[in-house]
Amino acid sequence: MQTGREKPAARMVITTGKRKLIVWGMMTVLLPLIIGATLYYIYCPEVWFVQKVDYLFGIEHVRIAHKSGGIYRLIRNYFFDFIWGYTLANATYIIFNNNAKPMIVCLAIPTLLGTTMELLQLFNLAQGTFDVWDIAAEILGASLGAFIIHFYLRRKYP
Repeated sequence: MQTGREKPAARMVITTGKRKLIVWGMMTVLLPLIIGATLYYIYCPEVWFVQKVDYLFGIEHVRIAHKSGGIYRLIRNYFFDFIWGYTLANATYIIFNNNAKPMIVCLAIPTLLGTTMELLQLFNLAQGTFDVWDIAAEILGASLGAFIIHFYLRRKYP
């Protein structure tokens, strides 16, 4: 029975700040993940993830010409770690938006996760090959993400 004094149903209001955060998330998290996953699929056909995608869709993967140096090696070995660090730094900012020290948190979480994954590979607890330069690429990507957050986003939309 309604008495006329009930509060109206709560509805989600997307403020300008929330809308900008959603757009920021799509540009700095989803777009790099899509680009990274696409390039990963093209450049890394021997990886378990790519093989499972091929199996799921019934595709026979076409290998691109294997090259041993230059841009191919840079993309194949380090670009994906860089994108991972960058994306994780931005996702961390979105998750912990009201944190007092967002730059430190946005650097610490990707660095800890990246280092942990590499150590798991070193001790054969995860697939992959340990590489210190992978950690450096992840830290560089996270640093770029934290730099953009600190000097652009936090100052433009505090």
